[in-house]
Amino acid sequence: MGGIDISTYISHEKVDGHHGLVIKFFETFFASSKFSSKLLESLCLEIIPIFKPYYASAFDASRPTRVTPSEESMYYENKASQRSYPLEVRWVTYFGLEMLEFLKVERFQNLKTYFKKYQLDQGVLLILQEEVFQHTNEAHLQRQEQAEQELGFPELLANQ
Repeated sequence: MGGIDISTYISHEKVDGHHGLVIKFFETFFASSKFSSKLLESLCLEIIPIFKPYYASAFDASRPTRVTPSEESMYYENKASQRSYPLEVRWVTYFGLEMLEFLKVERFQNLKTYFKKYQLDQGVLLILQEEVFQHTNEAHLQRQEQAEQELGFPELLANQ
């Protein structure tokens, strides 16, 4: 994979009550200077065209589960299709074709808060910031919230 040597654990399991492809980095690798937004971007470029997820994200599993200020889930539940859509921007987030059809691509054209954003395999790969995201860093959390505001996620959650 582009000269990147990593050790990971890949499984298909439930995360936040939803099935997904989970890639876990060993703690020693996560703590190393090799872990970066560039590494996650390279990993996404390799695996997204293979697995074709409707949503994928990189996050710190040790963080508390995020909910809206009203303590509701960050998922939009579409009762008609019985499909749930994660409405959250994480450090590195991929919104696949199904997510773009649901959200509408115009939301991403209005997005200003990001480090990198580009099309990948009929979806949008969004890298929030170059620096490793830390859920204990208030500036990082504010950046995440700003991106979600620009994408209109709070309104979608409030109107479901």
